Amino acid sequence: EGWIVRDESARNFAVRLDEGIGSWTGVIAVCPDPELCEDVTDKYLCCQKDGGRAEDRFAPEMQRYRETVARSKRDHTGSSTQAGTVKGYVLEKAQLSSEDITLEMKRAVKDYNGKRAWYEIPSDGEGIHKGTK
Repeated sequence: EGWIVRDESARNFAVRLDEGIGSWTGVIAVCPDPELCEDVTDKYLCCQKDGGRAEDRFAPEMQRYRETVARSKRDHTGSSTQAGTVKGYVLEKAQLSSEDITLEMKRAVKDYNGKRAWYEIPSDGEGIHKGTK
């Protein structure tokens, strides 16, 4: 385990879906160390007893939270999300798995850390953006 929740109120991030301010569609840990970058959505949608981040007392609600996030990922308007974006929808339509997202995040951070500008597409054929999924 390479990353930690620094803000204890974020440990139960899924519970915040009940605040009525909109949903989220994913959680990505970003760090200058590419090995610490990953899609951590599933960890926030599971309780500690199941290897997740949320306190076990919220276990009865986790399925509902997973369904809320899944529904928001299918929202092509983005209106169900707090930020009003379609990022989750785009990732869902592209059929990117958590592993795909993690791999691309690691590659992006490696690229950004001095190899090339953030907007440059690698010419080495790596990455799902080149169709090598």
